[in-house]
Amino acid sequence: MVSFDDKKEVLWRTDSTASNPHACELIPCGVIAVAASNGGEVRFFDAAGDGKSYVSAKLTDSHGLLWDPTAGVLWAVGDNVLTAYEVTLDGGRITVNERTDLRTVIPSGGAHDLQPYYGDSDRMWITTVSAVYVYSKSAGQFLRDYPGSDKIMRKSVKGIGNFDDGSVVLITPDGGFRSWTGKSVDFYVLADGTYSYIKVDSADGGFYKVRVWNKNYQ
Repeated sequence: MVSFDDKKEVLWRTDSTASNPHACELIPCGVIAVAASNGGEVRFFDAAGDGKSYVSAKLTDSHGLLWDPTAGVLWAVGDNVLTAYEVTLDGGRITVNERTDLRTVIPSGGAHDLQPYYGDSDRMWITTVSAVYVYSKSAGQFLRDYPGSDKIMRKSVKGIGNFDDGSVVLITPDGGFRSWTGKSVDFYVLADGTYSYIKVDSADGGFYKVRVWNKNYQ
C-alpha cells in the first residue's frame, strides 16, 4: 500500500500473502484483505500490524475482492464461487464471518476479476475464463445481457471496469509477452448510444489488469 503523494511513501507491506496474490482491499475497520490464489484463501491483516500475522478464510483459487460499503461486506470470487465476508477489528483481533446467504455459484469457472459497476451500486463486474458477467446483488443473478454485452462478452478477461458515462475498458491476454498478458487495452467508448472501439498498445511489454479510478468507489 503506497500513498499518492510525490514521496511514494510505503504505508503497509507484507511478504505473507501466500503464493500468487491477485487482489487486495482496505476495509474501513482497518483490515487489509488479500486474495492469495495459490494459497486458496483470503488473508486478513491488521493494517496497523507487522504484516506477518493474519486470519484466513478458505476460498479455492481466490482471485478478486471488492468492499461493498452499502452492504458492509467484502465480496470475493474464487474458481466458480462468489461469496461475501463480514469483517471486524476489535483490540487488534480480526474476526471474519462468511455470509453464506450471499454465497452463490458462478455459471462458469475460473473467476478472475471482480470490480464495481460504476453508476449502479447493485451491480458488479465478474470475469471468468468463459465470460464477462454483470452480477445483480438484489436479484442474485449473473447477467449476460447488459449494455455493450455484444461488444464486451468474451473469454479470459483479466481486468475490466467502466466509467461514469458507460464506457468500458478491458484487457484480454494474447500470450505475446506473458501467457496472462495482452499487448493492448481495449476501450469501448459510449457516445450517443453507440460504442466505438479504441485500442491502446503497450510499447514493449503487456498489460495484465486495468482499473478505473473513481472517487465514488461504488
